[in-house]
Amino acid sequence: MQDITKIEHVLKTLLYVQKVKDTERKTHYLLTHESEELKKILWYAYNPLFTFGIDLQELDNYSGTVSQEDEFKTIWELFDLLIKRSVIGSAALGIILSLKEVQSEEVYQLVKLVLSKDLQLGLSASDINDMFEYRRHDKWYIPEKYDEKLALKYKDKHKKNKYKTAC
Repeated sequence: MQDITKIEHVLKTLLYVQKVKDTERKTHYLLTHESEELKKILWYAYNPLFTFGIDLQELDNYSGTVSQEDEFKTIWELFDLLIKRSVIGSAALGIILSLKEVQSEEVYQLVKLVLSKDLQLGLSASDINDMFEYRRHDKWYIPEKYDEKLALKYKDKHKKNKYKTAC
């Protein structure tokens, strides 16, 4: 299981930044509280190539069974399961709701923010890339919405070639 205190700290950082009006103060605060967890959260939330297939209204209104199975060890694994559509529909909703019991309410709230694709920070992907000085080759670079070349490269890289033959 992941270190919940680090994830909760990221949530507190994001909630503080949501309240700050000045972009310069926001970026300074984020840089001061920079961590791998924060970078991952920003990457999953702002990356337009990632979609989770979750309707937050359905999540809020879900009254089905909450998953008791431990299908993931970290929220990063959960995000990857959702992106790949390994878990869909009510099974996915049940797993997400299980975060309240398995981890904490704070982790659940952070996951909901990421799933909404809007951390409400008042910053764009470009702002984040500039703030951390990310360039296209960097691990946490966040493509901008209309970066078609990168989107096609990503799609080609992750496309499975079923007809590949061994020669």
